[in-house]
Amino acid sequence: MEKVIATVTGYHGEERFKLIKLISHCGGNYVGRMSSANTHLVCWKFEGPKYILAKKLNTIVVNHQWVEECIRQGKRVPEAPYILESGEEVGPLVTEVPEKVVKEKIKFVSPYDKYFENPSKPVHWMDSGLWKWNEVSLEHKEKAEVKDYSLRGKRVLLKKKEMALEMDKLHRQFFQRRRIADEKKLREANDKNVKECVQHPEESTGQNWL
Repeated sequence: MEKVIATVTGYHGEERFKLIKLISHCGGNYVGRMSSANTHLVCWKFEGPKYILAKKLNTIVVNHQWVEECIRQGKRVPEAPYILESGEEVGPLVTEVPEKVVKEKIKFVSPYDKYFENPSKPVHWMDSGLWKWNEVSLEHKEKAEVKDYSLRGKRVLLKKKEMALEMDKLHRQFFQRRRIADEKKLREANDKNVKECVQHPEESTGQNWL
């Protein structure tokens, strides 16, 4: 049904609105105008400008029962049984628009969740081990230290933590290198003083180096 580009003609009011919804629900694409891009024309009567143009463009002309059957079977069905009679001849549209199924939200489980979530929250793991349902009551959620962190928020916090650790590491390395350099300079100065005392004992502090 993804390749179906359909428009309707002859339907009015609530029935037209319902038919458009049914076309979209079964996976087809509805457009208001008739053109060469259209694959189907759902016709109430075999008359009118859209019908005439559809015949010139060899567009498939069907009645609304074809759309209803596609809804019932959940797939595109052959058009042949629905091109011989118009919508007026087969009777009114009877199929109601199916209610939209709302999928429950699932939450991705990150190995860093333990840093952000209250461990006392009840968690139920699914078979894949990658997703979980969070069934915390509103009261429990309000008492939690961390109420609701999005995955993006967690990444930002983790990034800040990593940056802080990296800065601390750089500071420690800097002071370590500085301490080593100071110790090296001190050793070089001591070695220089000892060398001068050996070479010029008369300038020493009174100690006899010979």
